[in-house]
Amino acid sequence: MRLKPTQMSTHSLTEQTVRFKQPIRAILSNLSSDQALWSISSEASIFEASERMSANSVGALVVLSAQKLDGIITREDIREVILQAKDAGETRVCEVMTRGVYYVNPEMTIDQCIVLMASRRLRHLPVLDGDSVISMISIDDILQQVSDSQRTLESRT
Repeated sequence: MRLKPTQMSTHSLTEQTVRFKQPIRAILSNLSSDQALWSISSEASIFEASERMSANSVGALVVLSAQKLDGIITREDIREVILQAKDAGETRVCEVMTRGVYYVNPEMTIDQCIVLMASRRLRHLPVLDGDSVISMISIDDILQQVSDSQRTLESRT
């Protein structure tokens, strides 16, 4: 039988609150080395962006201009190009990417990140240290961190 949140012990609620107070840096330290930051130029074609996403098993790429965050392109953006019957080889990333991207920094907490992602319906967030893009986290990365923390908590009980 599952407990309703109101039936959980104070101890587990305290543990849960502490877990979400961890900085985003905790997620970054758990990312494997093969989860590199994948980026693309705004002048690249949608076909090139699609190839890069597919080859690296990622759902989004940061778009960089002079090593600064210019935007983000996602699988959903590419899907729209295809649905509109545009030529993926001729359509440029800058034509469909999202500008004015929401981002986080390594010191923000996981719960702040969750609130931002949920309120804005985001699946990916670039992580900036100053003006430099240092990583990208996805909702999957956050869920993995929460799941790992939950398993650790359960193993203590």
